[in-house]
Amino acid sequence: MKGTERDLMLLFKQELMSPQAVQKEMSFLNLILFNVERISTLASTCELIDIARGRMIRKPVAIKSYLKLREGKPFVFLFNRN
Repeated sequence: MKGTERDLMLLFKQELMSPQAVQKEMSFLNLILFNVERISTLASTCELIDIARGRMIRKPVAIKSYLKLREGKPFVFLFNRN
């Protein structure tokens, strides 16, 4: 997990936390976000909606290949399947 830099704003109910406790909370949060933000997890939980062609893409392999492209196509949206 080296090289993962993010800006996080943490709000705690407790007023006084030691710097070690804050660092521990941030490391747990980074671990959770690292697992959730993987492209395989994202591709299996989302679908692409192509309005120009009038179709929905649900295959994780096709979604992965689209996400790896640097530039997106117009009127193609990534939606989360809840």
